[in-house]
Amino acid sequence: MAYFLDCSRDTIYEYENNPSNRHNKKGFSDIIKKARDLCIANLEEAMYTQSKIGQIFIAKNYGYRDQQEIVSVNLNKDVSNLSDEELEERLTKLGQ
Repeated sequence: MAYFLDCSRDTIYEYENNPSNRHNKKGFSDIIKKARDLCIANLEEAMYTQSKIGQIFIAKNYGYRDQQEIVSVNLNKDVSNLSDEELEERLTKLGQ
């Protein structure tokens, strides 16, 4: 965004975060926030359709993060004393 507006990123951040700035009398902070939202929306769309590592790196700078969920199941647990209904219930929970 700064490149296309021919200014520094610091200027963009200043306009966005300081609406009372003397250079910001026309309410640039709202416009900049909308432009940033548009950039993030384009990035998200590209991540879903193109899946490039650079886009993922940029996304992390916007607060996205990698997260894995690991589910551990103890397969050595004795279930011989469970009824058929209890066994089915446990298997159903494992399938979720």
